[in-house]
Amino acid sequence: ADAPQWITRFKVSLADSEDGPWKFADDGREFVGPSFLCPCRAVFHSSNQARFVRVEPLSFHNQCSLRADVLLASDAAPDKLPTIVVLGNFSAGD
Repeated sequence: ADAPQWITRFKVSLADSEDGPWKFADDGREFVGPSFLCPCRAVFHSSNQARFVRVEPLSFHNQCSLRADVLLASDAAPDKLPTIVVLGNFSAGD
């Protein structure tokens, strides 16, 4: 990228099928995105079950750009589904 770029606010949607129905995590709560070189961690207030996780950008700096990881809770069984989404801007120095 020629200029710093990242999302600044987003929501997370969850579904058991890629065709939906999609449901907002945490009743549609808006998460604050990362800033330049400062990743953020977005933790859901309640446990969620889903096969598919969608990060829905609401606003961004310069261009809409993002890398995201979905992690399981540390005490999760192998078949337990995601409960935490970790986001960061990794474009600088990749």
